[in-house]
Amino acid sequence: MKKSKLYLLPLCFLVLTACEPGKGGNDVPPDGETKLATPVLSLNAEQNGLTWEAVPNAVSYSISVNEEAAVSVTTPGYAFAEEAGNYAVKVVAVAADAKDNSDQASFDYTTAYTALGAVAFNEETARITWSGFAGAAIQYSLDGAEAVTVEGDYIQVEAGGMYDIQAIGGFVAENNKFYVDNAASPNVKHILARASQMTEALVLEDGSEDSNTDLQEKYDCLYYGSSGWAANSNAVAKLDRNNEGISPSRSVRMQVFCNGGWFKWMAKAPFQCQGAVDSLSFYAKATAPATASLYFRWEVTEDTMIAGQNFKNVYVTYKLDQVPSGWHKYTVSMTDANWAINYNGSNMTFAQVQGLLSGFGYQCNSLGDFFQYFGNFAILAKCASTGNGPKGYVYVDEVQLNAGEFEVENKNYEVKEWAFSSSAISNGYFKYVKDNASANTLLVKLANGTKIKMAPTVEEQANNKLHVVCDGSYTLDATFTVGSDGKLTLDDGATGNVATYLGSFQSDLCHVVDDFESYANSGVGFDHNHQDETAWTGLRAKWYSDFYNTGGTQIQSPIYKGDWHMMGSNDYLDVNTSNHNNGTKCLRIKYNKTNQMRFTTWDCANGPAPRLQKGTTLTLYVRSSTSRSIKLKFKVWRNENVNSSIIGSDGSDNQCTLKEVTIAQTETAAWEKVEIALNADANYYGLTILPITYNGEASGDGQYVYIDDIMFHNTIAPLA
Repeated sequence: MKKSKLYLLPLCFLVLTACEPGKGGNDVPPDGETKLATPVLSLNAEQNGLTWEAVPNAVSYSISVNEEAAVSVTTPGYAFAEEAGNYAVKVVAVAADAKDNSDQASFDYTTAYTALGAVAFNEETARITWSGFAGAAIQYSLDGAEAVTVEGDYIQVEAGGMYDIQAIGGFVAENNKFYVDNAASPNVKHILARASQMTEALVLEDGSEDSNTDLQEKYDCLYYGSSGWAANSNAVAKLDRNNEGISPSRSVRMQVFCNGGWFKWMAKAPFQCQGAVDSLSFYAKATAPATASLYFRWEVTEDTMIAGQNFKNVYVTYKLDQVPSGWHKYTVSMTDANWAINYNGSNMTFAQVQGLLSGFGYQCNSLGDFFQYFGNFAILAKCASTGNGPKGYVYVDEVQLNAGEFEVENKNYEVKEWAFSSSAISNGYFKYVKDNASANTLLVKLANGTKIKMAPTVEEQANNKLHVVCDGSYTLDATFTVGSDGKLTLDDGATGNVATYLGSFQSDLCHVVDDFESYANSGVGFDHNHQDETAWTGLRAKWYSDFYNTGGTQIQSPIYKGDWHMMGSNDYLDVNTSNHNNGTKCLRIKYNKTNQMRFTTWDCANGPAPRLQKGTTLTLYVRSSTSRSIKLKFKVWRNENVNSSIIGSDGSDNQCTLKEVTIAQTETAAWEKVEIALNADANYYGLTILPITYNGEASGDGQYVYIDDIMFHNTIAPLA
């Protein structure tokens, strides 16, 4: 028989005193019978062998285990369960004369190691179930509390948290089976389980505290310095009644300074979360000097042991760039890829965290599960500006965790654009903006020069189909299919007088960077979020202008501080209605005789900027001058954030496509097409236009440059 130790079970023999033959009053069998009585077998106290009462007149006992060679003992009791297995034991009481041996006593016995297979949590029934169970019973503990023995074959979850499920050792009398623990046979599993689906949002902060004292008792206000996070008088959370936000009367105001420093407002006590968490929603805004980045974070600040690992200093963060100056609601799914997870100093993806936890036996299906266990809520802010500057504030309101299908209040302003042509159309342009019908546009230029402009109603149907209807003097009722390559094909059955021009229809992808038609005026503002084009209230909400001047004291440019300075006058950057290539408006920018000037889309200056649609060509139109040649330099940026580290004082860099052009002087002003070849495999994020300094007119129309219809496109150029 294989001899290896049964882990955690001591081996011992139960030693009992047997009666010796010839002594006592029962040494002579009645009626002359000499056959010994059959032993009555039972488990010993250690349950690793057998014991029995001494058989009168027995001189020894013969024991056979699993048909192996018999072993002889002189006292009742024999330990044989040295390892997990099945045992068939036979015991014979041996007499002085073999013919008087007892009949054979049999005993079947099993020992086994405890084990536990897959453990699962069922959302619908709020039950924990398991498979591959081997043990005397199941016990569980919730968040490290005292263990409870399970009655039944599942656990009904009454309270959410971290459950430790264990198959425990012990004897099961009904089948003579004894279970013991063994390091090689896992018998403990861990699982995060929820009591139920959340029936209502869990509000983390709504600014409704009665006083600032109440609020400050709830949050620690910290500043990050040379020694780490520490209390700081500048980091204060207060109630604000002038920026009440969404709640009836107040929001939470948090102070930051324009010095690049970090501020944090952290809940002093972890929040308690029961039930599923699917999304985080909140409102936020910032004052203009702050232009803050905002971070929402869950932190583990106390020792938190899981399967022998300390999860202290684990945190999960969601970042918002450029919080707007007006209230904006954000709804963030727990599956959003922008969540950043730091596990004890290492940045990890959630998939990596899942793998790490599963190695400990934990199931964690989403960040919502993660947050149920790790629950110290914090808000961090960092001013986007650096250097000494005025203080500013960020405001938050209605911060809450949500369950179920998460609400998205912000509409989808996804823009899709195509250039197209046909046998009767020299070029056309179709723009579809989901959830913004007023932005839909259909432009057609016929081969005979006739221009048709329509405002279509577009219905997005299944199977990537767009149903387009135009009413008025020009009519169209047609269905287009968007192919896997992004291009359009015209389905059969189009009607209307425009439909007659669509024979041999073909399309290609396109993106109009700006046609300057949407601006009521030059305007002021800042497209903080790059949310969608409907948010731009003026030209300077999407573009800015700056100039190079050594020793200047003007406001520094956000792209390159040094000697670059902002230009604040509309005269340098304006919408013009007296000249246009297409439509009714164009861009007017200004030359400067002595200083380099620059006009840049905000998109590539503050990020993350939206990636522009890929294309082979950037096309734009420049109006020639009757008094001089026009010299321009164009930069199409291939990096997401233009900043001082990648652009020199002369505007040089290696992360853009660059082209210098000269538009010759003409007798009559005419629009000239400029084409810039692009890398079709690269992503582009914005555009800079630099008028090269000249010594021409100091006043009048001769010092201006007119630009219109800036477009990314592929093989078909729109708006020619």
